[in-house]
Amino acid sequence: MSIALDQVLEAVPVPRSGVLCRQIDDEGVLYDVAQHTVHYLNETALCIWTLSDGVHSVRDITDELRRRFQGPSEASGSLHDFADDVLATLTTFRENGLISLEQLATSA
Repeated sequence: MSIALDQVLEAVPVPRSGVLCRQIDDEGVLYDVAQHTVHYLNETALCIWTLSDGVHSVRDITDELRRRFQGPSEASGSLHDFADDVLATLTTFRENGLISLEQLATSA
């Protein structure tokens, strides 16, 4: 795994205050109070949003999605494949001003 991907996987998504989330069955709706915008989330995006809590890293979120959505009989999907999907969703959240990606300080 490349150093750049490792750094991205260790980033922590932090939700912006003023974004409300409501779950409806397996999907969700985000309402951005400041921008007066609504964002509809499918099941996967809702899972990613819920885990984007300022505590879980992108790697944690990717691992959780693999655990939730990969059946036990399926061939093991690569971390990279799942990470691509998580990063695409997080990029959309960031572009819409819903989250920021923070790098945690690490002790050397």
